[in-house]
Amino acid sequence: MDISFFSGFHHVALVVKDLDKAVAYYKDLGIGPFMSPPVKAVKQTWMGKIVPVDFFKRKEVMGKMGESMLQLCQPLGGESPWQEFLDTKGEGVHHLGCIVDDIEKEEAILTEKGIEIILTSRFEGGGGSCYADISKIGGILIELIERPGGVSDR
Repeated sequence: MDISFFSGFHHVALVVKDLDKAVAYYKDLGIGPFMSPPVKAVKQTWMGKIVPVDFFKRKEVMGKMGESMLQLCQPLGGESPWQEFLDTKGEGVHHLGCIVDDIEKEEAILTEKGIEIILTSRFEGGGGSCYADISKIGGILIELIERPGGVSDR
């Protein structure tokens, strides 16, 4: 089985300490406009356990960056992959996001290859996302996203 998600690059995500300051900085560089992500989670798991959809405390926006997007995420405390990153590494690149056609198929392929899936979300209207830990070399995660029908952020 081949992994197909690298052909669907969508965004780079930065964890930041101050979302408003980061948005102003990147807007000044010509990135944007920034908006809230266009999907809503209806089910989530983290580290293999079901968690409420409001479990993770964060603010996040997506901004147009050429043909791709820049995601800015400010964790607001509590347990989360973003807070853990900020606490251990500071601000920086957290993950790369890729669009896929079938999130469950891609999760299965990654699991079969021994890659840990640390977070999954399923979206209102279908589709979902997952964070896969490919940090063994390079130190970042990858997020795979299957959009609900008709949803686009470009």
